[in-house]
Amino acid sequence: MVVTPIVCPWCNTKNDFDAKFCNDCSLGLDEKSIMDYDHQKVENRKLGDIETHLIEADPRIKNLLISAVQKVAVDRSKAIEDNNKELIPITGYC
Repeated sequence: MVVTPIVCPWCNTKNDFDAKFCNDCSLGLDEKSIMDYDHQKVENRKLGDIETHLIEADPRIKNLLISAVQKVAVDRSKAIEDNNKELIPITGYC
């Protein structure tokens, strides 16, 4: 069986025959991948709208987020001051 690479129509990069996105410019290489990506983008936007609404509707959530962001900023600043080359991961603050 002979497999031919998929050439990206945008940047002309040769990609594996079964690639869904271009390795160089990330363009979707088949219609299904493009449709799935667009659908996921819409779903993520809806989720962001819900989160924004919750934050605006409940000041406790807003204050919790502000507090978490401030803690991350302080922890990262301290790590930099201590000449710690490794930044503290953002997980585990909420």
